[in-house]
Amino acid sequence: MIELICRVLVKEHGLTEHSLPKSFQNLKDIAKKEKFIPDVDQVNTKELLDGLMLLANGKTFLRKMDDMRIYELFERLKIKPFGETRQKIDVINAQIMSIDMPDIPEATEEDLD
Repeated sequence: MIELICRVLVKEHGLTEHSLPKSFQNLKDIAKKEKFIPDVDQVNTKELLDGLMLLANGKTFLRKMDDMRIYELFERLKIKPFGETRQKIDVINAQIMSIDMPDIPEATEEDLD
């Protein structure tokens, strides 16, 4: 599923072999030509990132994203440097960075006293 979403992102953003990170060169033939920001469907991008955010809630999928180095693909997406789409990417990246952090137990009422 993650690979399919990445394929759509590559096509949607017109990422060719010249603009893809090394970790995604296997997708170099997906986009036929480079696109500029006005040519990218930002709404579709946001919805694809929504799907990745949902998948990132599961450790198995999150580890897969880390293994794929999906954050390198995010760096190449043609999005505005602010706004909801950027926030989604930041959230996914933060989840990936925290994957090996130990779980923190929830505070009990005794802990709060």
